[in-house]
Amino acid sequence: MDEKKLEGISDIRDESDKDGMRIVVELKRDSEAQIILNQLFKHTQLEGTFGIIMLSLVDNRPRVLTLKQMLEYYIEHRKIIIRRRTQFELDKALRRAHILEGLKIALKYIERIIKTIKTSKSTDRQKNA
Repeated sequence: MDEKKLEGISDIRDESDKDGMRIVVELKRDSEAQIILNQLFKHTQLEGTFGIIMLSLVDNRPRVLTLKQMLEYYIEHRKIIIRRRTQFELDKALRRAHILEGLKIALKYIERIIKTIKTSKSTDRQKNA
């Protein structure tokens, strides 16, 4: 608008907020809305295209995929990753639970363990208690 490429616009306001983006374009009285819209598309980045080749490795072989196929493979990949991470965390928790079970048993017999250590005469016996 400042460069005078678009002649039918009187004001542009940015009314964007946390809910989304909103730009208000006010037209002059005698301007045609469709013509101004076409000029906006032509002279600005409101509409843009770019080419993309979605080349991916599928089963260790290169393939060009459609958008739908790309999304399906990505979702399957994420499922595998989430399963592996969850299994790793479960295994870690089970190892920790095993240690805690041992400590629970040791607490149950703590009196006997302390008594054995105190009454033993040699350090070998204390270590084996």
